[in-house]
Amino acid sequence: IEERFSYAIKLIKTEYSCLLSDDELFLPESLNSCILEIETNNLISCKGRAIEIDFSKKFRSILGFHRYKEFYNYSILNSSSEERLQSHMSNYAMVCLWSVMRSDTLKLCLKTVAEIGPLSTCTAGEICISLITAYLGKFKTINELMWIRSRENPAIWWSFGELGFYEWYLDKSMKNEVNIFKQVIVNNLSEQTGVGKHDILSHIEHAIDKYIYSIKQNEDDEFTKVKKLIFKLLLVICPNIVKELIKDIFGMRYKKTLNECANELNKNEKMIFNKDDLIYTEKFLLEFHNQDLN
Repeated sequence: IEERFSYAIKLIKTEYSCLLSDDELFLPESLNSCILEIETNNLISCKGRAIEIDFSKKFRSILGFHRYKEFYNYSILNSSSEERLQSHMSNYAMVCLWSVMRSDTLKLCLKTVAEIGPLSTCTAGEICISLITAYLGKFKTINELMWIRSRENPAIWWSFGELGFYEWYLDKSMKNEVNIFKQVIVNNLSEQTGVGKHDILSHIEHAIDKYIYSIKQNEDDEFTKVKKLIFKLLLVICPNIVKELIKDIFGMRYKKTLNECANELNKNEKMIFNKDDLIYTEKFLLEFHNQDLN
């Protein structure tokens, strides 16, 4: 993945750009809305709302699930780099990764992740992009459906480093990796901004401490621990046929199509979306899966 990022930098020729997984989709109109928001409010990044999807063989439909509710009305608009870092990382939401960005910002993010290289935690890339974005400028979300996220396939990124970020960051045996992670971020930000490395490192470390504290607070919750344990056990012991059965049962209980899920969010949270874009997306996904079944 890191090699692909290095290659991707050479392909970016436009003023704005974004990353997207190869099994996921953006609604085109929402990308225009994000660009307008960036230009109107002098942001460097903007992201819309998300719905997660899966295909039900039993119902032959694209099921939609509410995800990332924390995206609603999320904004980091502080004036200083230090304030933005602390605000973002103490109340973290994944609003920088997979967002529309000014291309210079995305290029720096891709360059930094590529130079850091593979680590024992796959989440380092996401956190790296969040730290760089928060340091460089303001960003926010808009209440418009943008990201159609797939839960159909295993995440490739997770196969490269299964440690959680805070476990990795606090593990003394990972000290060398952690130092590389921080140093490359600091070096690239200093080169881009002209700010001294010592000041940047101090801000970055403080922000990560805020993030670690918030994650540990959540991880220490007993209910969260039990949920994660059950989920991990299911992934290990459930053969594919059982997973499909669970999916069908879940779909029978919470049976909403992608379109129905979007309409529900529109009704309950005033989330807007381009209906033509969504109809086309759902049709495209159904044709793909039905062709596969036939």
